[in-house]
Amino acid sequence: MITEEQRLFKRGKIGASSAGACLGHSPYSTPAQEFEIINGNLDGPKETTAMRVGSHMEAQILHEYNLLGFNAVPYELTIVHPDEPRLICHCDGKDHGRDVLVEIKNVGPNAKSSWALGPPSHVKIQACMQSMLDQTPRVDIVGYFGGNDLRVYDETYTDADWGQLYDALIDFLGYVDRGERPPLAKADLPLLDKMFHDDGRSVQATPAIESYARNLHKHKSRLKATKDQMGHIEEAEFEIKKFLGANSTLVSREGEVLYTWKAGKEKKIVDWEGMVQDLKSKINDKEWDHLLDIYTTTKEASRRFLCKLKE
Repeated sequence: MITEEQRLFKRGKIGASSAGACLGHSPYSTPAQEFEIINGNLDGPKETTAMRVGSHMEAQILHEYNLLGFNAVPYELTIVHPDEPRLICHCDGKDHGRDVLVEIKNVGPNAKSSWALGPPSHVKIQACMQSMLDQTPRVDIVGYFGGNDLRVYDETYTDADWGQLYDALIDFLGYVDRGERPPLAKADLPLLDKMFHDDGRSVQATPAIESYARNLHKHKSRLKATKDQMGHIEEAEFEIKKFLGANSTLVSREGEVLYTWKAGKEKKIVDWEGMVQDLKSKINDKEWDHLLDIYTTTKEASRRFLCKLKE
């Protein structure tokens, strides 16, 4: 439950929700991706309908939590670490009478299995960071799984937990300060083209990379790769692209071109929706209706051939 102002303030910083990803414990992001997000080279998670609905439901989940006998209120402030201002958090709520923070997770039924042993590690790291910044050892992680399934996980963090987490986050920020991307993971494969920009150079493959290249060609030439072969394809593509980096051409030791990874031509994209919204704000309703009449046509429906016979 954070405001747009808080969302903007979070840019270039590590929020509690992304701490697990910075440390390599998130299924949604990686240290390398978080490094690029902090440096402004990658966009953060795109807000979806599910995320907006989930955020809207947090107030009701907090209310349901209080019906269990608690007395938590929304936590409105952004907390900033006194020694490292790039460490921040937005807590969902706090029961001041019990001195317990509340972290709400609208998990839903589809992700219930990932919580079979309790909150996942990235959620516990998030709660630990909130605990550290608020100097409140206890955190109730409230998971809502749909229907009447609301679960409360009582977590307690110590000075040792806070110190270990702080040191790990400072290590990650060391990569940021040095301008050195953390080691890549296979999960980064879909975003490597955004992390490496084509500089047009060639690079000679090592024996291991050349082996990856030839095996990748062999597997991709099959009409339908097996699940095991798809795993080999992803591994080979990741290793080759990681090796290429900003280079665009991979050659063998004999000079044979094995693979190229070149940038396509740039293209301009018009934000028609934004343009229309801007235009609509500058004209009156009568002029807008007149434009709609001019540019609106009726499309004739196609015929559908359906069998209506019943056995």
